Amino acid sequence: MSKIESSSQVKHWRSFLTHQHEIIEYDATSNTFNNKHLILVYDFLRLSQHVTFVEVQNLVKKSDNDLIDLDIFLEDAEKLILRKTDSKLSEDYHHVMKGFQTPADKIVQSLGKLRLFLQTKTKDQNLFKELNFAINNINHRSIYRSNFDEYLTKEISKGNSEIIDWLNEYSEAQTEQTNIGALKLLKQNSSMSPNGRKSKGDIPFLKRSITIRSLLSEYEQYEEFFEDSLKQEFNLFNFSDAVGRERTLPLLAINMLINHGLESLINEQKYALFLGQVYSAYRRDVSYHNDLHGIDVAQVANLFLNDGDLIQIAELDNIDILAFLTAGLCHDLGHDGFTNGYHQNAISDRAIRTNDVSVQESYHVAEAFAIIKKQEFNFLETLKPEEFRILRKRMIGCILATDMAKHFADVSQLKSLAESKQIKNGQNQGMIINKENEASLFKSQQFIMELCLHACDLSQQARNFEVSQKWCYLVFEEFFNQGDVEVDQGLPISFYCNRKTTKVPETQPGFINGIVLPLWTTLVDIMPGMSGFIERAKSNSIKWAEYEESEEDKKIYGA
Repeated sequence: MSKIESSSQVKHWRSFLTHQHEIIEYDATSNTFNNKHLILVYDFLRLSQHVTFVEVQNLVKKSDNDLIDLDIFLEDAEKLILRKTDSKLSEDYHHVMKGFQTPADKIVQSLGKLRLFLQTKTKDQNLFKELNFAINNINHRSIYRSNFDEYLTKEISKGNSEIIDWLNEYSEAQTEQTNIGALKLLKQNSSMSPNGRKSKGDIPFLKRSITIRSLLSEYEQYEEFFEDSLKQEFNLFNFSDAVGRERTLPLLAINMLINHGLESLINEQKYALFLGQVYSAYRRDVSYHNDLHGIDVAQVANLFLNDGDLIQIAELDNIDILAFLTAGLCHDLGHDGFTNGYHQNAISDRAIRTNDVSVQESYHVAEAFAIIKKQEFNFLETLKPEEFRILRKRMIGCILATDMAKHFADVSQLKSLAESKQIKNGQNQGMIINKENEASLFKSQQFIMELCLHACDLSQQARNFEVSQKWCYLVFEEFFNQGDVEVDQGLPISFYCNRKTTKVPETQPGFINGIVLPLWTTLVDIMPGMSGFIERAKSNSIKWAEYEESEEDKKIYGA
């Protein structure tokens, strides 16, 4: 807890106990109570929920006349509770992380032990090569992928070139090699900086009034706020209050674009119009999955690029950066405030059109490209066809990866990969990328980009508590609305959507320790520059466990 919140808790306890002054023999002059009433204080404060009476006795600092200083006792009691709570959460987190282990992890560990044993028994390099091949393929989950591509030209006779053509047409690896090879040629002839950073100089297009509500010409007016948007402690709600909601998404999106010097890739005027369409496509009647959430996720995506060194670690170019930021911006475009499970149970139009697969995420991707496809909003019109296909593939993968149905499999794979490469605290971080060939490079870049964007979508409970608390009650407003609709439609009430049985604070420690931290902890091992999110998430878990809802909070239950 912070000092403000700590003193608030102590103040609450102190106020309660001083009203019991006769029972505990509290003396206001010396600010003490009698040690013989310690058990009563223990019961009054309900400390048994957190610590034992023996532990409380060990805290007591008595004077010669057997009196206990009240403030010192309360402060020490609070510290003890926090230590105990943090220890219990750490234990729970350890058990959760063990749950992400897969049979593949155990196979890799066994093969690794076998490799060490054989090093003392044989010098057969072919044997070690085969073991390394097995370990690497299990790590990259490619053991069921066909390897006919490498045999196409040398095993199939020239007279059967039609077979090669057909196989090339439907080979995923070959398609990736073709697309990436084309993009590589384009990059060699482009003026893009290799790391996507902005070159120094003026930003002329922001000084012209060419967009909705003259947003771009107002850039300098709000420039003082943009420095905060590049920090992990950024408070989007404060920013929005300062500049106005309709300006929040466009201004921050423009600032991110400039931050990486991406202006040369786009039609500037159409980009501004595109941002207006994105803002409009997000629904203001949806409390959580709206324009503010969209730009909030994009802001964390930008932090991954900057603080997390994702650009350097994954060797991203400007096309990748633009795709990553745009995916964050559009990842919930057109969200209607209902979960995939609801749409599947209700057999909604969205579920029908997506065959129940990643219902919302598929809709969001389609909405984004429906806007881009319109000529007046196609800010990507200057891209070559090969560049556009790469950007589209990046965006589709990143947005679909925000489907929680993929969470456990993806986190398990990332964890296995990081452990097998001995990536810890930033050491060996570059090994997360497989540079065996251009196809493996593209896939491994895509995978880490997808996991990072998924983490951005789960970053709200790793913000400062004041911000996290606000996001939390906004999402539960959506959940409870969905539960009401499900009752009206005779559908099963979804998880945590029943306002009569759900208590918001009780849901958060489990969500943070079981969902948020396993993903973020593994990513922070790769990108330690993002460690602040881990620290805040752990702190928030403790604070939620102790949180007492205000009357304003309780309005969410409709009481």
